[in-house]
Amino acid sequence: MVYTESLAQKICQGLRPQFQTVKVPQLLKDLVKRCLDADPLKRPNAGELNKILGNWFDENTGSIKKDTEFYRQCKEIKDVDNHKLVLSSQLHSSTFRTSRLLDFKNLPEPQNNPSQEWQTSTLLDLQIKAIKEQTNLLKESLDNESKELVDNFIQAYQEMLTNEEDEQAMDKVGELEEQLKKKGIAEQKIEEISRYCEDLVDLEKKRQTKNEEIQTEAKVQQVNFPPFNKNS
Repeated sequence: MVYTESLAQKICQGLRPQFQTVKVPQLLKDLVKRCLDADPLKRPNAGELNKILGNWFDENTGSIKKDTEFYRQCKEIKDVDNHKLVLSSQLHSSTFRTSRLLDFKNLPEPQNNPSQEWQTSTLLDLQIKAIKEQTNLLKESLDNESKELVDNFIQAYQEMLTNEEDEQAMDKVGELEEQLKKKGIAEQKIEEISRYCEDLVDLEKKRQTKNEEIQTEAKVQQVNFPPFNKNS
């Protein structure tokens, strides 16, 4: 995800990294949460971090492993289906690999936002926006006719993914793919666009599911806690 002013604003509003797709010891999650606290005075200093991480390293790599809470949490993760941590190496094309000054103006005052619903929906919105930006970057060097072909391909591909039984959409995708190749668009780029479509459809389904969950929860709360009526 590219570091934009929009992302910076969400971070100030309380957006934090999520650990939903990887298994992480709870003690490490708690430490990350402390490090990212909106209040700098509540964050651990360098000396405390060095001590904590040094102890955890010794507990898990030393010749004599200690029976500590962190060691037990790590062992539990390793024992579950021989869990292996796999990190994606795919980066946004505008992502920097080195430190740089992000001098954004008029950012809101930093705050913590513990709402999991807000965290999830905000992250999904940012991920969807990032994918759309990536597809636009892929079209920058194309002529107008090719851009229109790509847009039609994306629309047909998304329809095909949304309804896998739609043979007409599948045929349309095949036809548009051949037209893209005839226009000189590399197969690698077409595959990249297809991956973006798959990611986009997946994220939009997750967002729809999350919105439905929030609406259902709101209705349940309405039933359990109806509005107060002064006349009753």
